Amino acid sequence: MFNGYVNIHESVENLGNIVAQGDIGSNATGTLGAGLSLVDNPTTNTKELTAQPNNGDFSNGVPGQLRLRELTADQTLVTVRLDPDGDGEFGDGPTQATVSHPAHIHGSGGAIQDYLSPVDGTDSKARNSQIVPNDVLNSDGIYVNVHESAANLQYVVSQGDVGSSSGGGGGY
Repeated sequence: MFNGYVNIHESVENLGNIVAQGDIGSNATGTLGAGLSLVDNPTTNTKELTAQPNNGDFSNGVPGQLRLRELTADQTLVTVRLDPDGDGEFGDGPTQATVSHPAHIHGSGGAIQDYLSPVDGTDSKARNSQIVPNDVLNSDGIYVNVHESAANLQYVVSQGDVGSSSGGGGGY
């Protein structure tokens, strides 16, 4: 049986500073919560993130893709994968940024509908995943922005449609 722990670090620059830690697996204490009622035949859909030219450090933008995998009747796992060298092969290198790239799901009016986990610029696979409620994904005009950094949110490096306006029947 698995016996481990999870560390939450202050930042990429300060990995030695652990701000929280918790046991997982057989050594974890506490009460069990209700499990996920996973769907039997989950649907997976992939959508393109197009590089967005901008005036920031990534002036040509960064192409990528979204992978949406149905988990339950009302939740989807959204994975953002960036392709820093643009060769169509994902997971072949970091973006070379020393910071994370914030990612958000935006509604048709531009307001943030949900936050995605940031893409770590030093991660060799340049990806993130987040569980998102289906109702956030299944509307017209929904899109994802990946930004240069928290300090430079005005620079969108990658963008793609998600909702029913992108084809494929909503988030899927």
